[in-house]
Amino acid sequence: MEIFGNRNSYSKTDPDVTFMCMKDDYMKSGQLKPGHNVQLATDGQYARASEVFPNLTDTRTFIAFLDMIKQDFFELPACIVGNAGYGSEQITTM
Repeated sequence: MEIFGNRNSYSKTDPDVTFMCMKDDYMKSGQLKPGHNVQLATDGQYARASEVFPNLTDTRTFIAFLDMIKQDFFELPACIVGNAGYGSEQITTM
């Protein structure tokens, strides 16, 4: 439990990853695979910031990613756009 902290799993071969449902599950078996959640902030089609997280979903990662951007890279723009994967009550009320 010390290794995975607030996550619900970890890989014995790579303690930084979390087991997640992947989109490439062609057999629809629901098999979990070790993975990371990669976030990328763009502006005018240029990558401005990126980070790798062990969180399962974008909704758990988004606020931490924005905080990291503000602290390490640049001031956040007035309007931030994301796909439906970022939709949650916590995020939409920011």
